[in-house]
Amino acid sequence: MPHKTITPPAPRRRRAGPGAPRPIVNAPAAHRRPPKRKGETSLDPRVGPLLFEALTTAAAATGSAATGASYYELRSAMALTPSDRARLAAGAGAVAAAHRRFFAKHAPAFELAATFAAVEAANINAAIATRELRAAEDGAAPEPLSGVAAAVAVALLLLPFVLLVLVFLQKGTHAL
Repeated sequence: MPHKTITPPAPRRRRAGPGAPRPIVNAPAAHRRPPKRKGETSLDPRVGPLLFEALTTAAAATGSAATGASYYELRSAMALTPSDRARLAAGAGAVAAAHRRFFAKHAPAFELAATFAAVEAANINAAIATRELRAAEDGAAPEPLSGVAAAVAVALLLLPFVLLVLVFLQKGTHAL
């Protein structure tokens, strides 16, 4: 009886069909990722400013509860200048470049977390603006945020990143 060699089947190639994802061709320019330059990380360059905005909101909320100052006074005092933003973006870019493979692998998750945090920061700003506007209409001075309100604001801003870490921990070291 001759010995027969068994060869595994060739891997199937996916054909573009009705269920295959298709690139967005006619998306507005604001929704398209800018083209990468040589030496750039895989993270979208818009992620940094979104993240800095969320962190400024968290710092202002915490500062208002801790010092008794108005949220918007602190928010305007903590606003980043263009040079500060450029330095922070360069620092974040250096970290992403040093860990290029990790960020390339998980760029969509980081981008989603930063975008979610920025949306929550905008919602928190709107809620506090409404609160302070009502106080101004009544002729009262704006009150500082309570410790509970500041804790909720910071928790909402950090929630996407906590969930991201939990997903990484659940997947184990293979996710990293």
